[in-house]
Amino acid sequence: MATIELGMLATELHNVVDEVASMFGGASSATVDGDLDCPPGDSGRLIRWQYGVRLDAPEGARENLAYTVLPSMWKMGWQSKDRGNEREFVVQFFRDGAQVNVHVARTGGDVAIIGSTRCVPTDP
Repeated sequence: MATIELGMLATELHNVVDEVASMFGGASSATVDGDLDCPPGDSGRLIRWQYGVRLDAPEGARENLAYTVLPSMWKMGWQSKDRGNEREFVVQFFRDGAQVNVHVARTGGDVAIIGSTRCVPTDP
């Protein structure tokens, strides 16, 4: 049962991350795509899916984050929190135990998007 649930959550996560990547334009390459223990030190009881992509300095990345990604994610029911620092703009989106983090470098404009599903119990 958990395998089916995690598969459905992973599919939804892929769709959301790929949709956010498309808002920046250009080609993206996957950086991570697989399941992880939650928490990492407690192997085999709870798992989540993680999926991430990277884009090389798309034109207007900061503006796309502010004026396209933020409003679109809010419309899809995601809440957000600013996690930026001196090196990058970072917005963390969260909904139903899942999260998607969008990182835009302050210099160069490279974009990384990484998300994870909520944790689900493993099959007995």
